[in-house]
Amino acid sequence: MTQFQAGYILDCVKETLETKYTPTEVRGLLTQLSYFDIEVNSTVTSNNNSDFEQTLSVAHNIISRGLPTRPSLWLENKILKAFNITEQDEKLLEIGTIRQELKIGETLIEKLFQALHIIDPNLKGDNISKNKITTWENLGSSFEEDFLYQQLPKFASQMWVQLFETQRELESVLRFSTSTEDEVEKYLNGTIKLFNEQRLDFSLEFPYKINEQRGLVIEIDGSQHEEPTQGLIDNDRDNATEKAKWAKALRIKTTEWKSIESKINLIKQFENETLFKLLKQNFDNPLYIETEGITALELSLIPFAVARIQKTIIQLLFEGKLNINANEWNIAIIEQDIPCAHLAIDDFKELIASLFALKGETVKIPNINIFIEGNKRFANANLYSSNNIDRNKKYDLFIDISVLQRSGLTQINNTVNADTKVLIRSAHSPKTNRSFRTTNLITYKPLGIKDTQKNVFREDKVQVEALEKFVQNIFRKTGFRAGQVEIINRAIQGLSVIGLLPTGSGKSLTYQLTALLQPGMTIIIDPIKSLMKDQFEGLLKNGIDAAVYLNSNVRGKNRKIALEKIKNAQTIFAFVSPERLQDNSFRKELLETSNLNNHYFSYCVIDEAHCVSEWGHDFRTSYLRLGDNARNYCIAKEREHLPFFALTATASYDVLSDIQRELDIPEETAIVRLEKLDRPEIQFKIVEVIADINTENGID
Repeated sequence: MTQFQAGYILDCVKETLETKYTPTEVRGLLTQLSYFDIEVNSTVTSNNNSDFEQTLSVAHNIISRGLPTRPSLWLENKILKAFNITEQDEKLLEIGTIRQELKIGETLIEKLFQALHIIDPNLKGDNISKNKITTWENLGSSFEEDFLYQQLPKFASQMWVQLFETQRELESVLRFSTSTEDEVEKYLNGTIKLFNEQRLDFSLEFPYKINEQRGLVIEIDGSQHEEPTQGLIDNDRDNATEKAKWAKALRIKTTEWKSIESKINLIKQFENETLFKLLKQNFDNPLYIETEGITALELSLIPFAVARIQKTIIQLLFEGKLNINANEWNIAIIEQDIPCAHLAIDDFKELIASLFALKGETVKIPNINIFIEGNKRFANANLYSSNNIDRNKKYDLFIDISVLQRSGLTQINNTVNADTKVLIRSAHSPKTNRSFRTTNLITYKPLGIKDTQKNVFREDKVQVEALEKFVQNIFRKTGFRAGQVEIINRAIQGLSVIGLLPTGSGKSLTYQLTALLQPGMTIIIDPIKSLMKDQFEGLLKNGIDAAVYLNSNVRGKNRKIALEKIKNAQTIFAFVSPERLQDNSFRKELLETSNLNNHYFSYCVIDEAHCVSEWGHDFRTSYLRLGDNARNYCIAKEREHLPFFALTATASYDVLSDIQRELDIPEETAIVRLEKLDRPEIQFKIVEVIADINTENGID
């Protein structure tokens, strides 16, 4: 099994859930759903899809920009129209923002939250025994198999069989601890190597803390654990997991097997917690047997299933298991539960076609023929697909997908013949870091032509409409404001640009959108901590958590994490203070990012660019040699220098020219400045007031 990360969530669903439940609970459940496992079995020799590496990399990064993130507008509308339970926010639409609002009752809101607690009610009793693929050979002992499949179901709910993860590496539990306490971090750094390749018999990581604990560990101890040396090792392991904020390990001795019920009762106590109450409720009384329940499952989980299929297809293209130069693909998909296949493929085709259109290319991906087998449990779902998989036909790709099932519980359906077979299941726990693809910059087709004599930018309507799809999908804006397209036009062609737009005119959107359309990281120089934090939080509000920031407030473990994310391309946006580029250790980290790790930058954004100019009203000495430092240490793949994205809301012609000179951007057309900087929404009215003067009392 290989773990990947991708997930979509409808804005209206997320916003509705956060009105009733704590953000920590909602965020934890959504994040855990964004991790999934796949198993690939393929007879295909590697196809060469390298000509499409850049475009596929951008698609990959867009899909994974947030865990989870919002789906495309097309997909959102397709899902919501099937239920007719939303209203458009007309007030926001008037100012160019697209937002749907759920109009539902309390009961459905509760079921939306309940739907995030995934478990397959069909895997119980004889069914789980028949489908089980975890045997004592890979569990560790026959006692472990007996505990999981016999004793747990006997003395507690059968749901626990699905929830416990077997043989998880202890190192991954420690490494993925979210503790920020320095002393704990130091302890963990010293113990991770000590426990290398050691595994936990059974573990269960909670999506959010329960009683300040992150998870539960069960160890089955044979006679060897009675030895003093092994006892010391066990004690060290237990201390390590406790310091990582997990519950104290529950150890069950095989010599006490006859009294195992008392031990399992300690596990059963967790069934009183809300998390496990809802899991048990979903296990005993499936949501899909009632109308509101199946609606909740579709609204909550279809977007996740779609993202998983799309991420998987892109991965198969990177690995050459699918040929992008083929005339057609025949894809068979068995939906073990949540309907998703048609939506996933149609939305994937729309994404790739939009990227090709933006490049001005007539290239098309193969014609995709979809054959689907839906699960009869979901026959009443609004988006259910009828069955049309031909068992006598051979397919290019077969996908067996389930959202409700976790990995390791069932095997792929072998009744379908295909060159490449993929099993997709929910992950028990996050064990990998998301990373982004970085490669050569894409030179997109111009969005228009600048008439230098009249100082007017004439937009290419077709190209701007192609770009508008992305601003709608990613930022939910209906279109662009004045000046934005011209700034983006230069940047998406890989050219440096100096943009002057009034405050509130969308300067940040110009670089954020452009950065997401390139296969690389973007470094943003911000002189003000609060501004840096505002832009970081603005990305989060738009479902983009692939961002880090570094300033003097970020220290210790958090600083180390941010640097590692940059070095390993685990972020798209890196906000740094100008002083960072004067620091030799940070410069070294930047060089290692590209020279050692082969991860590259697309742009250097200089926010508040007037600070570059010594003639500006707010010159900063830390901006001296900023251009040279960025060129020397932020490396773009197979380019002499990465392009600059200099933005300001306040600069005279002289200051703009000085910025251009300091950053060594020679092109005359590099400066984009609106001729009219008036703000129609801001109006002043001068009213003459004649005051009465009371001369007798000397009072005005």
